[in-house]
Amino acid sequence: MLRFCYWCLLRFHPARFRECFAEEMLSIFDHIEGRASRGKLVADAFFSLLRQWTMRPQNWEQKATASIPIGATATPAFFTLGDFKPSKRALFYGAVLTLILYCCLFLVLRHSRKHYVYLPTALSEWVVSPDTLDSYTGVYSSDLPNKLTVSLTVRSGQLMVEIPREWKSALVPVTGNRFVFSDDQENWIEFSKHRNGVVYGIRVHRNGSEFQAHRVMN
Repeated sequence: MLRFCYWCLLRFHPARFRECFAEEMLSIFDHIEGRASRGKLVADAFFSLLRQWTMRPQNWEQKATASIPIGATATPAFFTLGDFKPSKRALFYGAVLTLILYCCLFLVLRHSRKHYVYLPTALSEWVVSPDTLDSYTGVYSSDLPNKLTVSLTVRSGQLMVEIPREWKSALVPVTGNRFVFSDDQENWIEFSKHRNGVVYGIRVHRNGSEFQAHRVMN
């Protein structure tokens, strides 16, 4: 399977490159031992393919030649150069390479970690009234075995979250009932409300894990 992939990558190289190096490279691949070593050769061939088609266009461009009429004198004259047009093979390989790059980019974006970007101008537009902040304050208790207690208070017009003896952070509103931690915006708290607007619980996302806690009624 690796040999077939390696052979395909060599076939996608420009004709000039294949004429000079393809046979030798394939021979080296056949004589090398170990799957890891062959995998490195396949990776090298892939990056070589990128270099040949992006950084070395002289390997696939056809040189335009000017024909000089027989018997022409040394008098300066104008000659017409032939119009250059990429071959169908070059267009096909370029399309295949573009498709491969697009698939790789799609996979990287799909499996990459989410990053939230919050602009200060957007945050300033989302204003939470002091009365609303007060409705969030209180003590929330989780149902986990270690029975975490989360305390929410308001200080200087800003909502604060604290787990005693563990961590403490200010909260910044982003949308709806969700607030993010000011020191790490990938961590957030979302409030759950009844239909009448009374907060009865929270959902906390912190360091890649989540837990829920219900409000302790005095």
